[in-house]
Amino acid sequence: MSTLKELAYYCKEENPTGALLLTGEWGCGKTHIIEKELTEALKDSHIIVRISLFGVNSIDDLNKAVKNAWLGSCMPFVGSLHEDLDKLNDGKKALSVLTPMIKVINPLAGNVADAMIAVNFLDMIPITPEVEDHLSIPHKKKKVVLVFDDMERSLLDRVELLGTINEYCENKHFNTIIVANEMTVINTMQDSTIAYNVLKEKIISRTVFNDPDYNEILESVIGGRAWQTDAYAEFLYKNRDLIYEVFVTESETKPAGKENIHKYHNIRCLISSLKDFFRIYYHLRKCKVPFIERYFYSFLAYSLVSKSGIEKDMAPCMEVTDDDIKTLYPFFTADTLLDHVRQWVTDGKWNKEALLAELAPRIPQKTEDRESGTGSDTDPDTELENPEDMDADPGIS
Repeated sequence: MSTLKELAYYCKEENPTGALLLTGEWGCGKTHIIEKELTEALKDSHIIVRISLFGVNSIDDLNKAVKNAWLGSCMPFVGSLHEDLDKLNDGKKALSVLTPMIKVINPLAGNVADAMIAVNFLDMIPITPEVEDHLSIPHKKKKVVLVFDDMERSLLDRVELLGTINEYCENKHFNTIIVANEMTVINTMQDSTIAYNVLKEKIISRTVFNDPDYNEILESVIGGRAWQTDAYAEFLYKNRDLIYEVFVTESETKPAGKENIHKYHNIRCLISSLKDFFRIYYHLRKCKVPFIERYFYSFLAYSLVSKSGIEKDMAPCMEVTDDDIKTLYPFFTADTLLDHVRQWVTDGKWNKEALLAELAPRIPQKTEDRESGTGSDTDPDTELENPEDMDADPGIS
């Protein structure tokens, strides 16, 4: 059964015995499948309420985040009012001025006004695992699913965090999904595996590993986004097999001592790297340097490793050598990476003049060499439009 179907099956369960854990590598599309695919698949019967745990450092903040997310998804109008505290405060101020006059007219109404001033009535609205959808015609009840995302990025103690999540699942009867990189959670806990397994047995009834369809994801990434120019978008589309090779494919036979290193498949890092390469691509095309694909391959390999690291001996590793990269990306070469590009990726210091100086010896001098490279001078994709404007753009030059 696919990841989406497993999630939908759990959401439809009545009184589940625990939460569902959706795990997988960072950036492998876990949040996407919740916010887009699951929400769309269950839109007629469920409301998916996602709560980000990123940076949450107290139980009080966690409960407030749940309340705000629930109000925003299940009672949008009230939720927007809850978010705009200034309006609430202004309303209380106006009511406090009117209260003495109200008491003269109707003492009982005056007491109610006092109560409204003293209490934020939105805090009195209970969150429930089932709500009536007033936007649907006819009105119908929908089940509410709580999704706690980015658990490993929470600053809360893991025991407190999971205990609070369990309160929503076990005692408040919400179908509850926890989204996390499980290995990272284990590595950040004291007594790691033992402590985590004890908590997991109590709180989590089912674990689903996100198994993304990378062909479909890459088609969506390459074809469904706005890239810097049409020419660059076409370049990426023509090289989609190369992108798949770099991002997904991993050799089954590795050199001795390198058997336990593996790629990460972080979609965010891939998108960022594809956007970054445009700067190099532009000058490679402008200088008519042949075999741009080779530079593209080496850049992607180095950029992905620099952004997300690799897995070494079942643990994240950011200290990566060129030999490690070569093991995971067989066509990687330092020669096609370029020294300045390496520096830019690692230090963030872009220097167009240094790049052009490094490219100068690689520019073909003979007409036949130019024509056998990226295309003839009449090729509309050879030169990008308005190069002067691009060079003047601080994001490009």
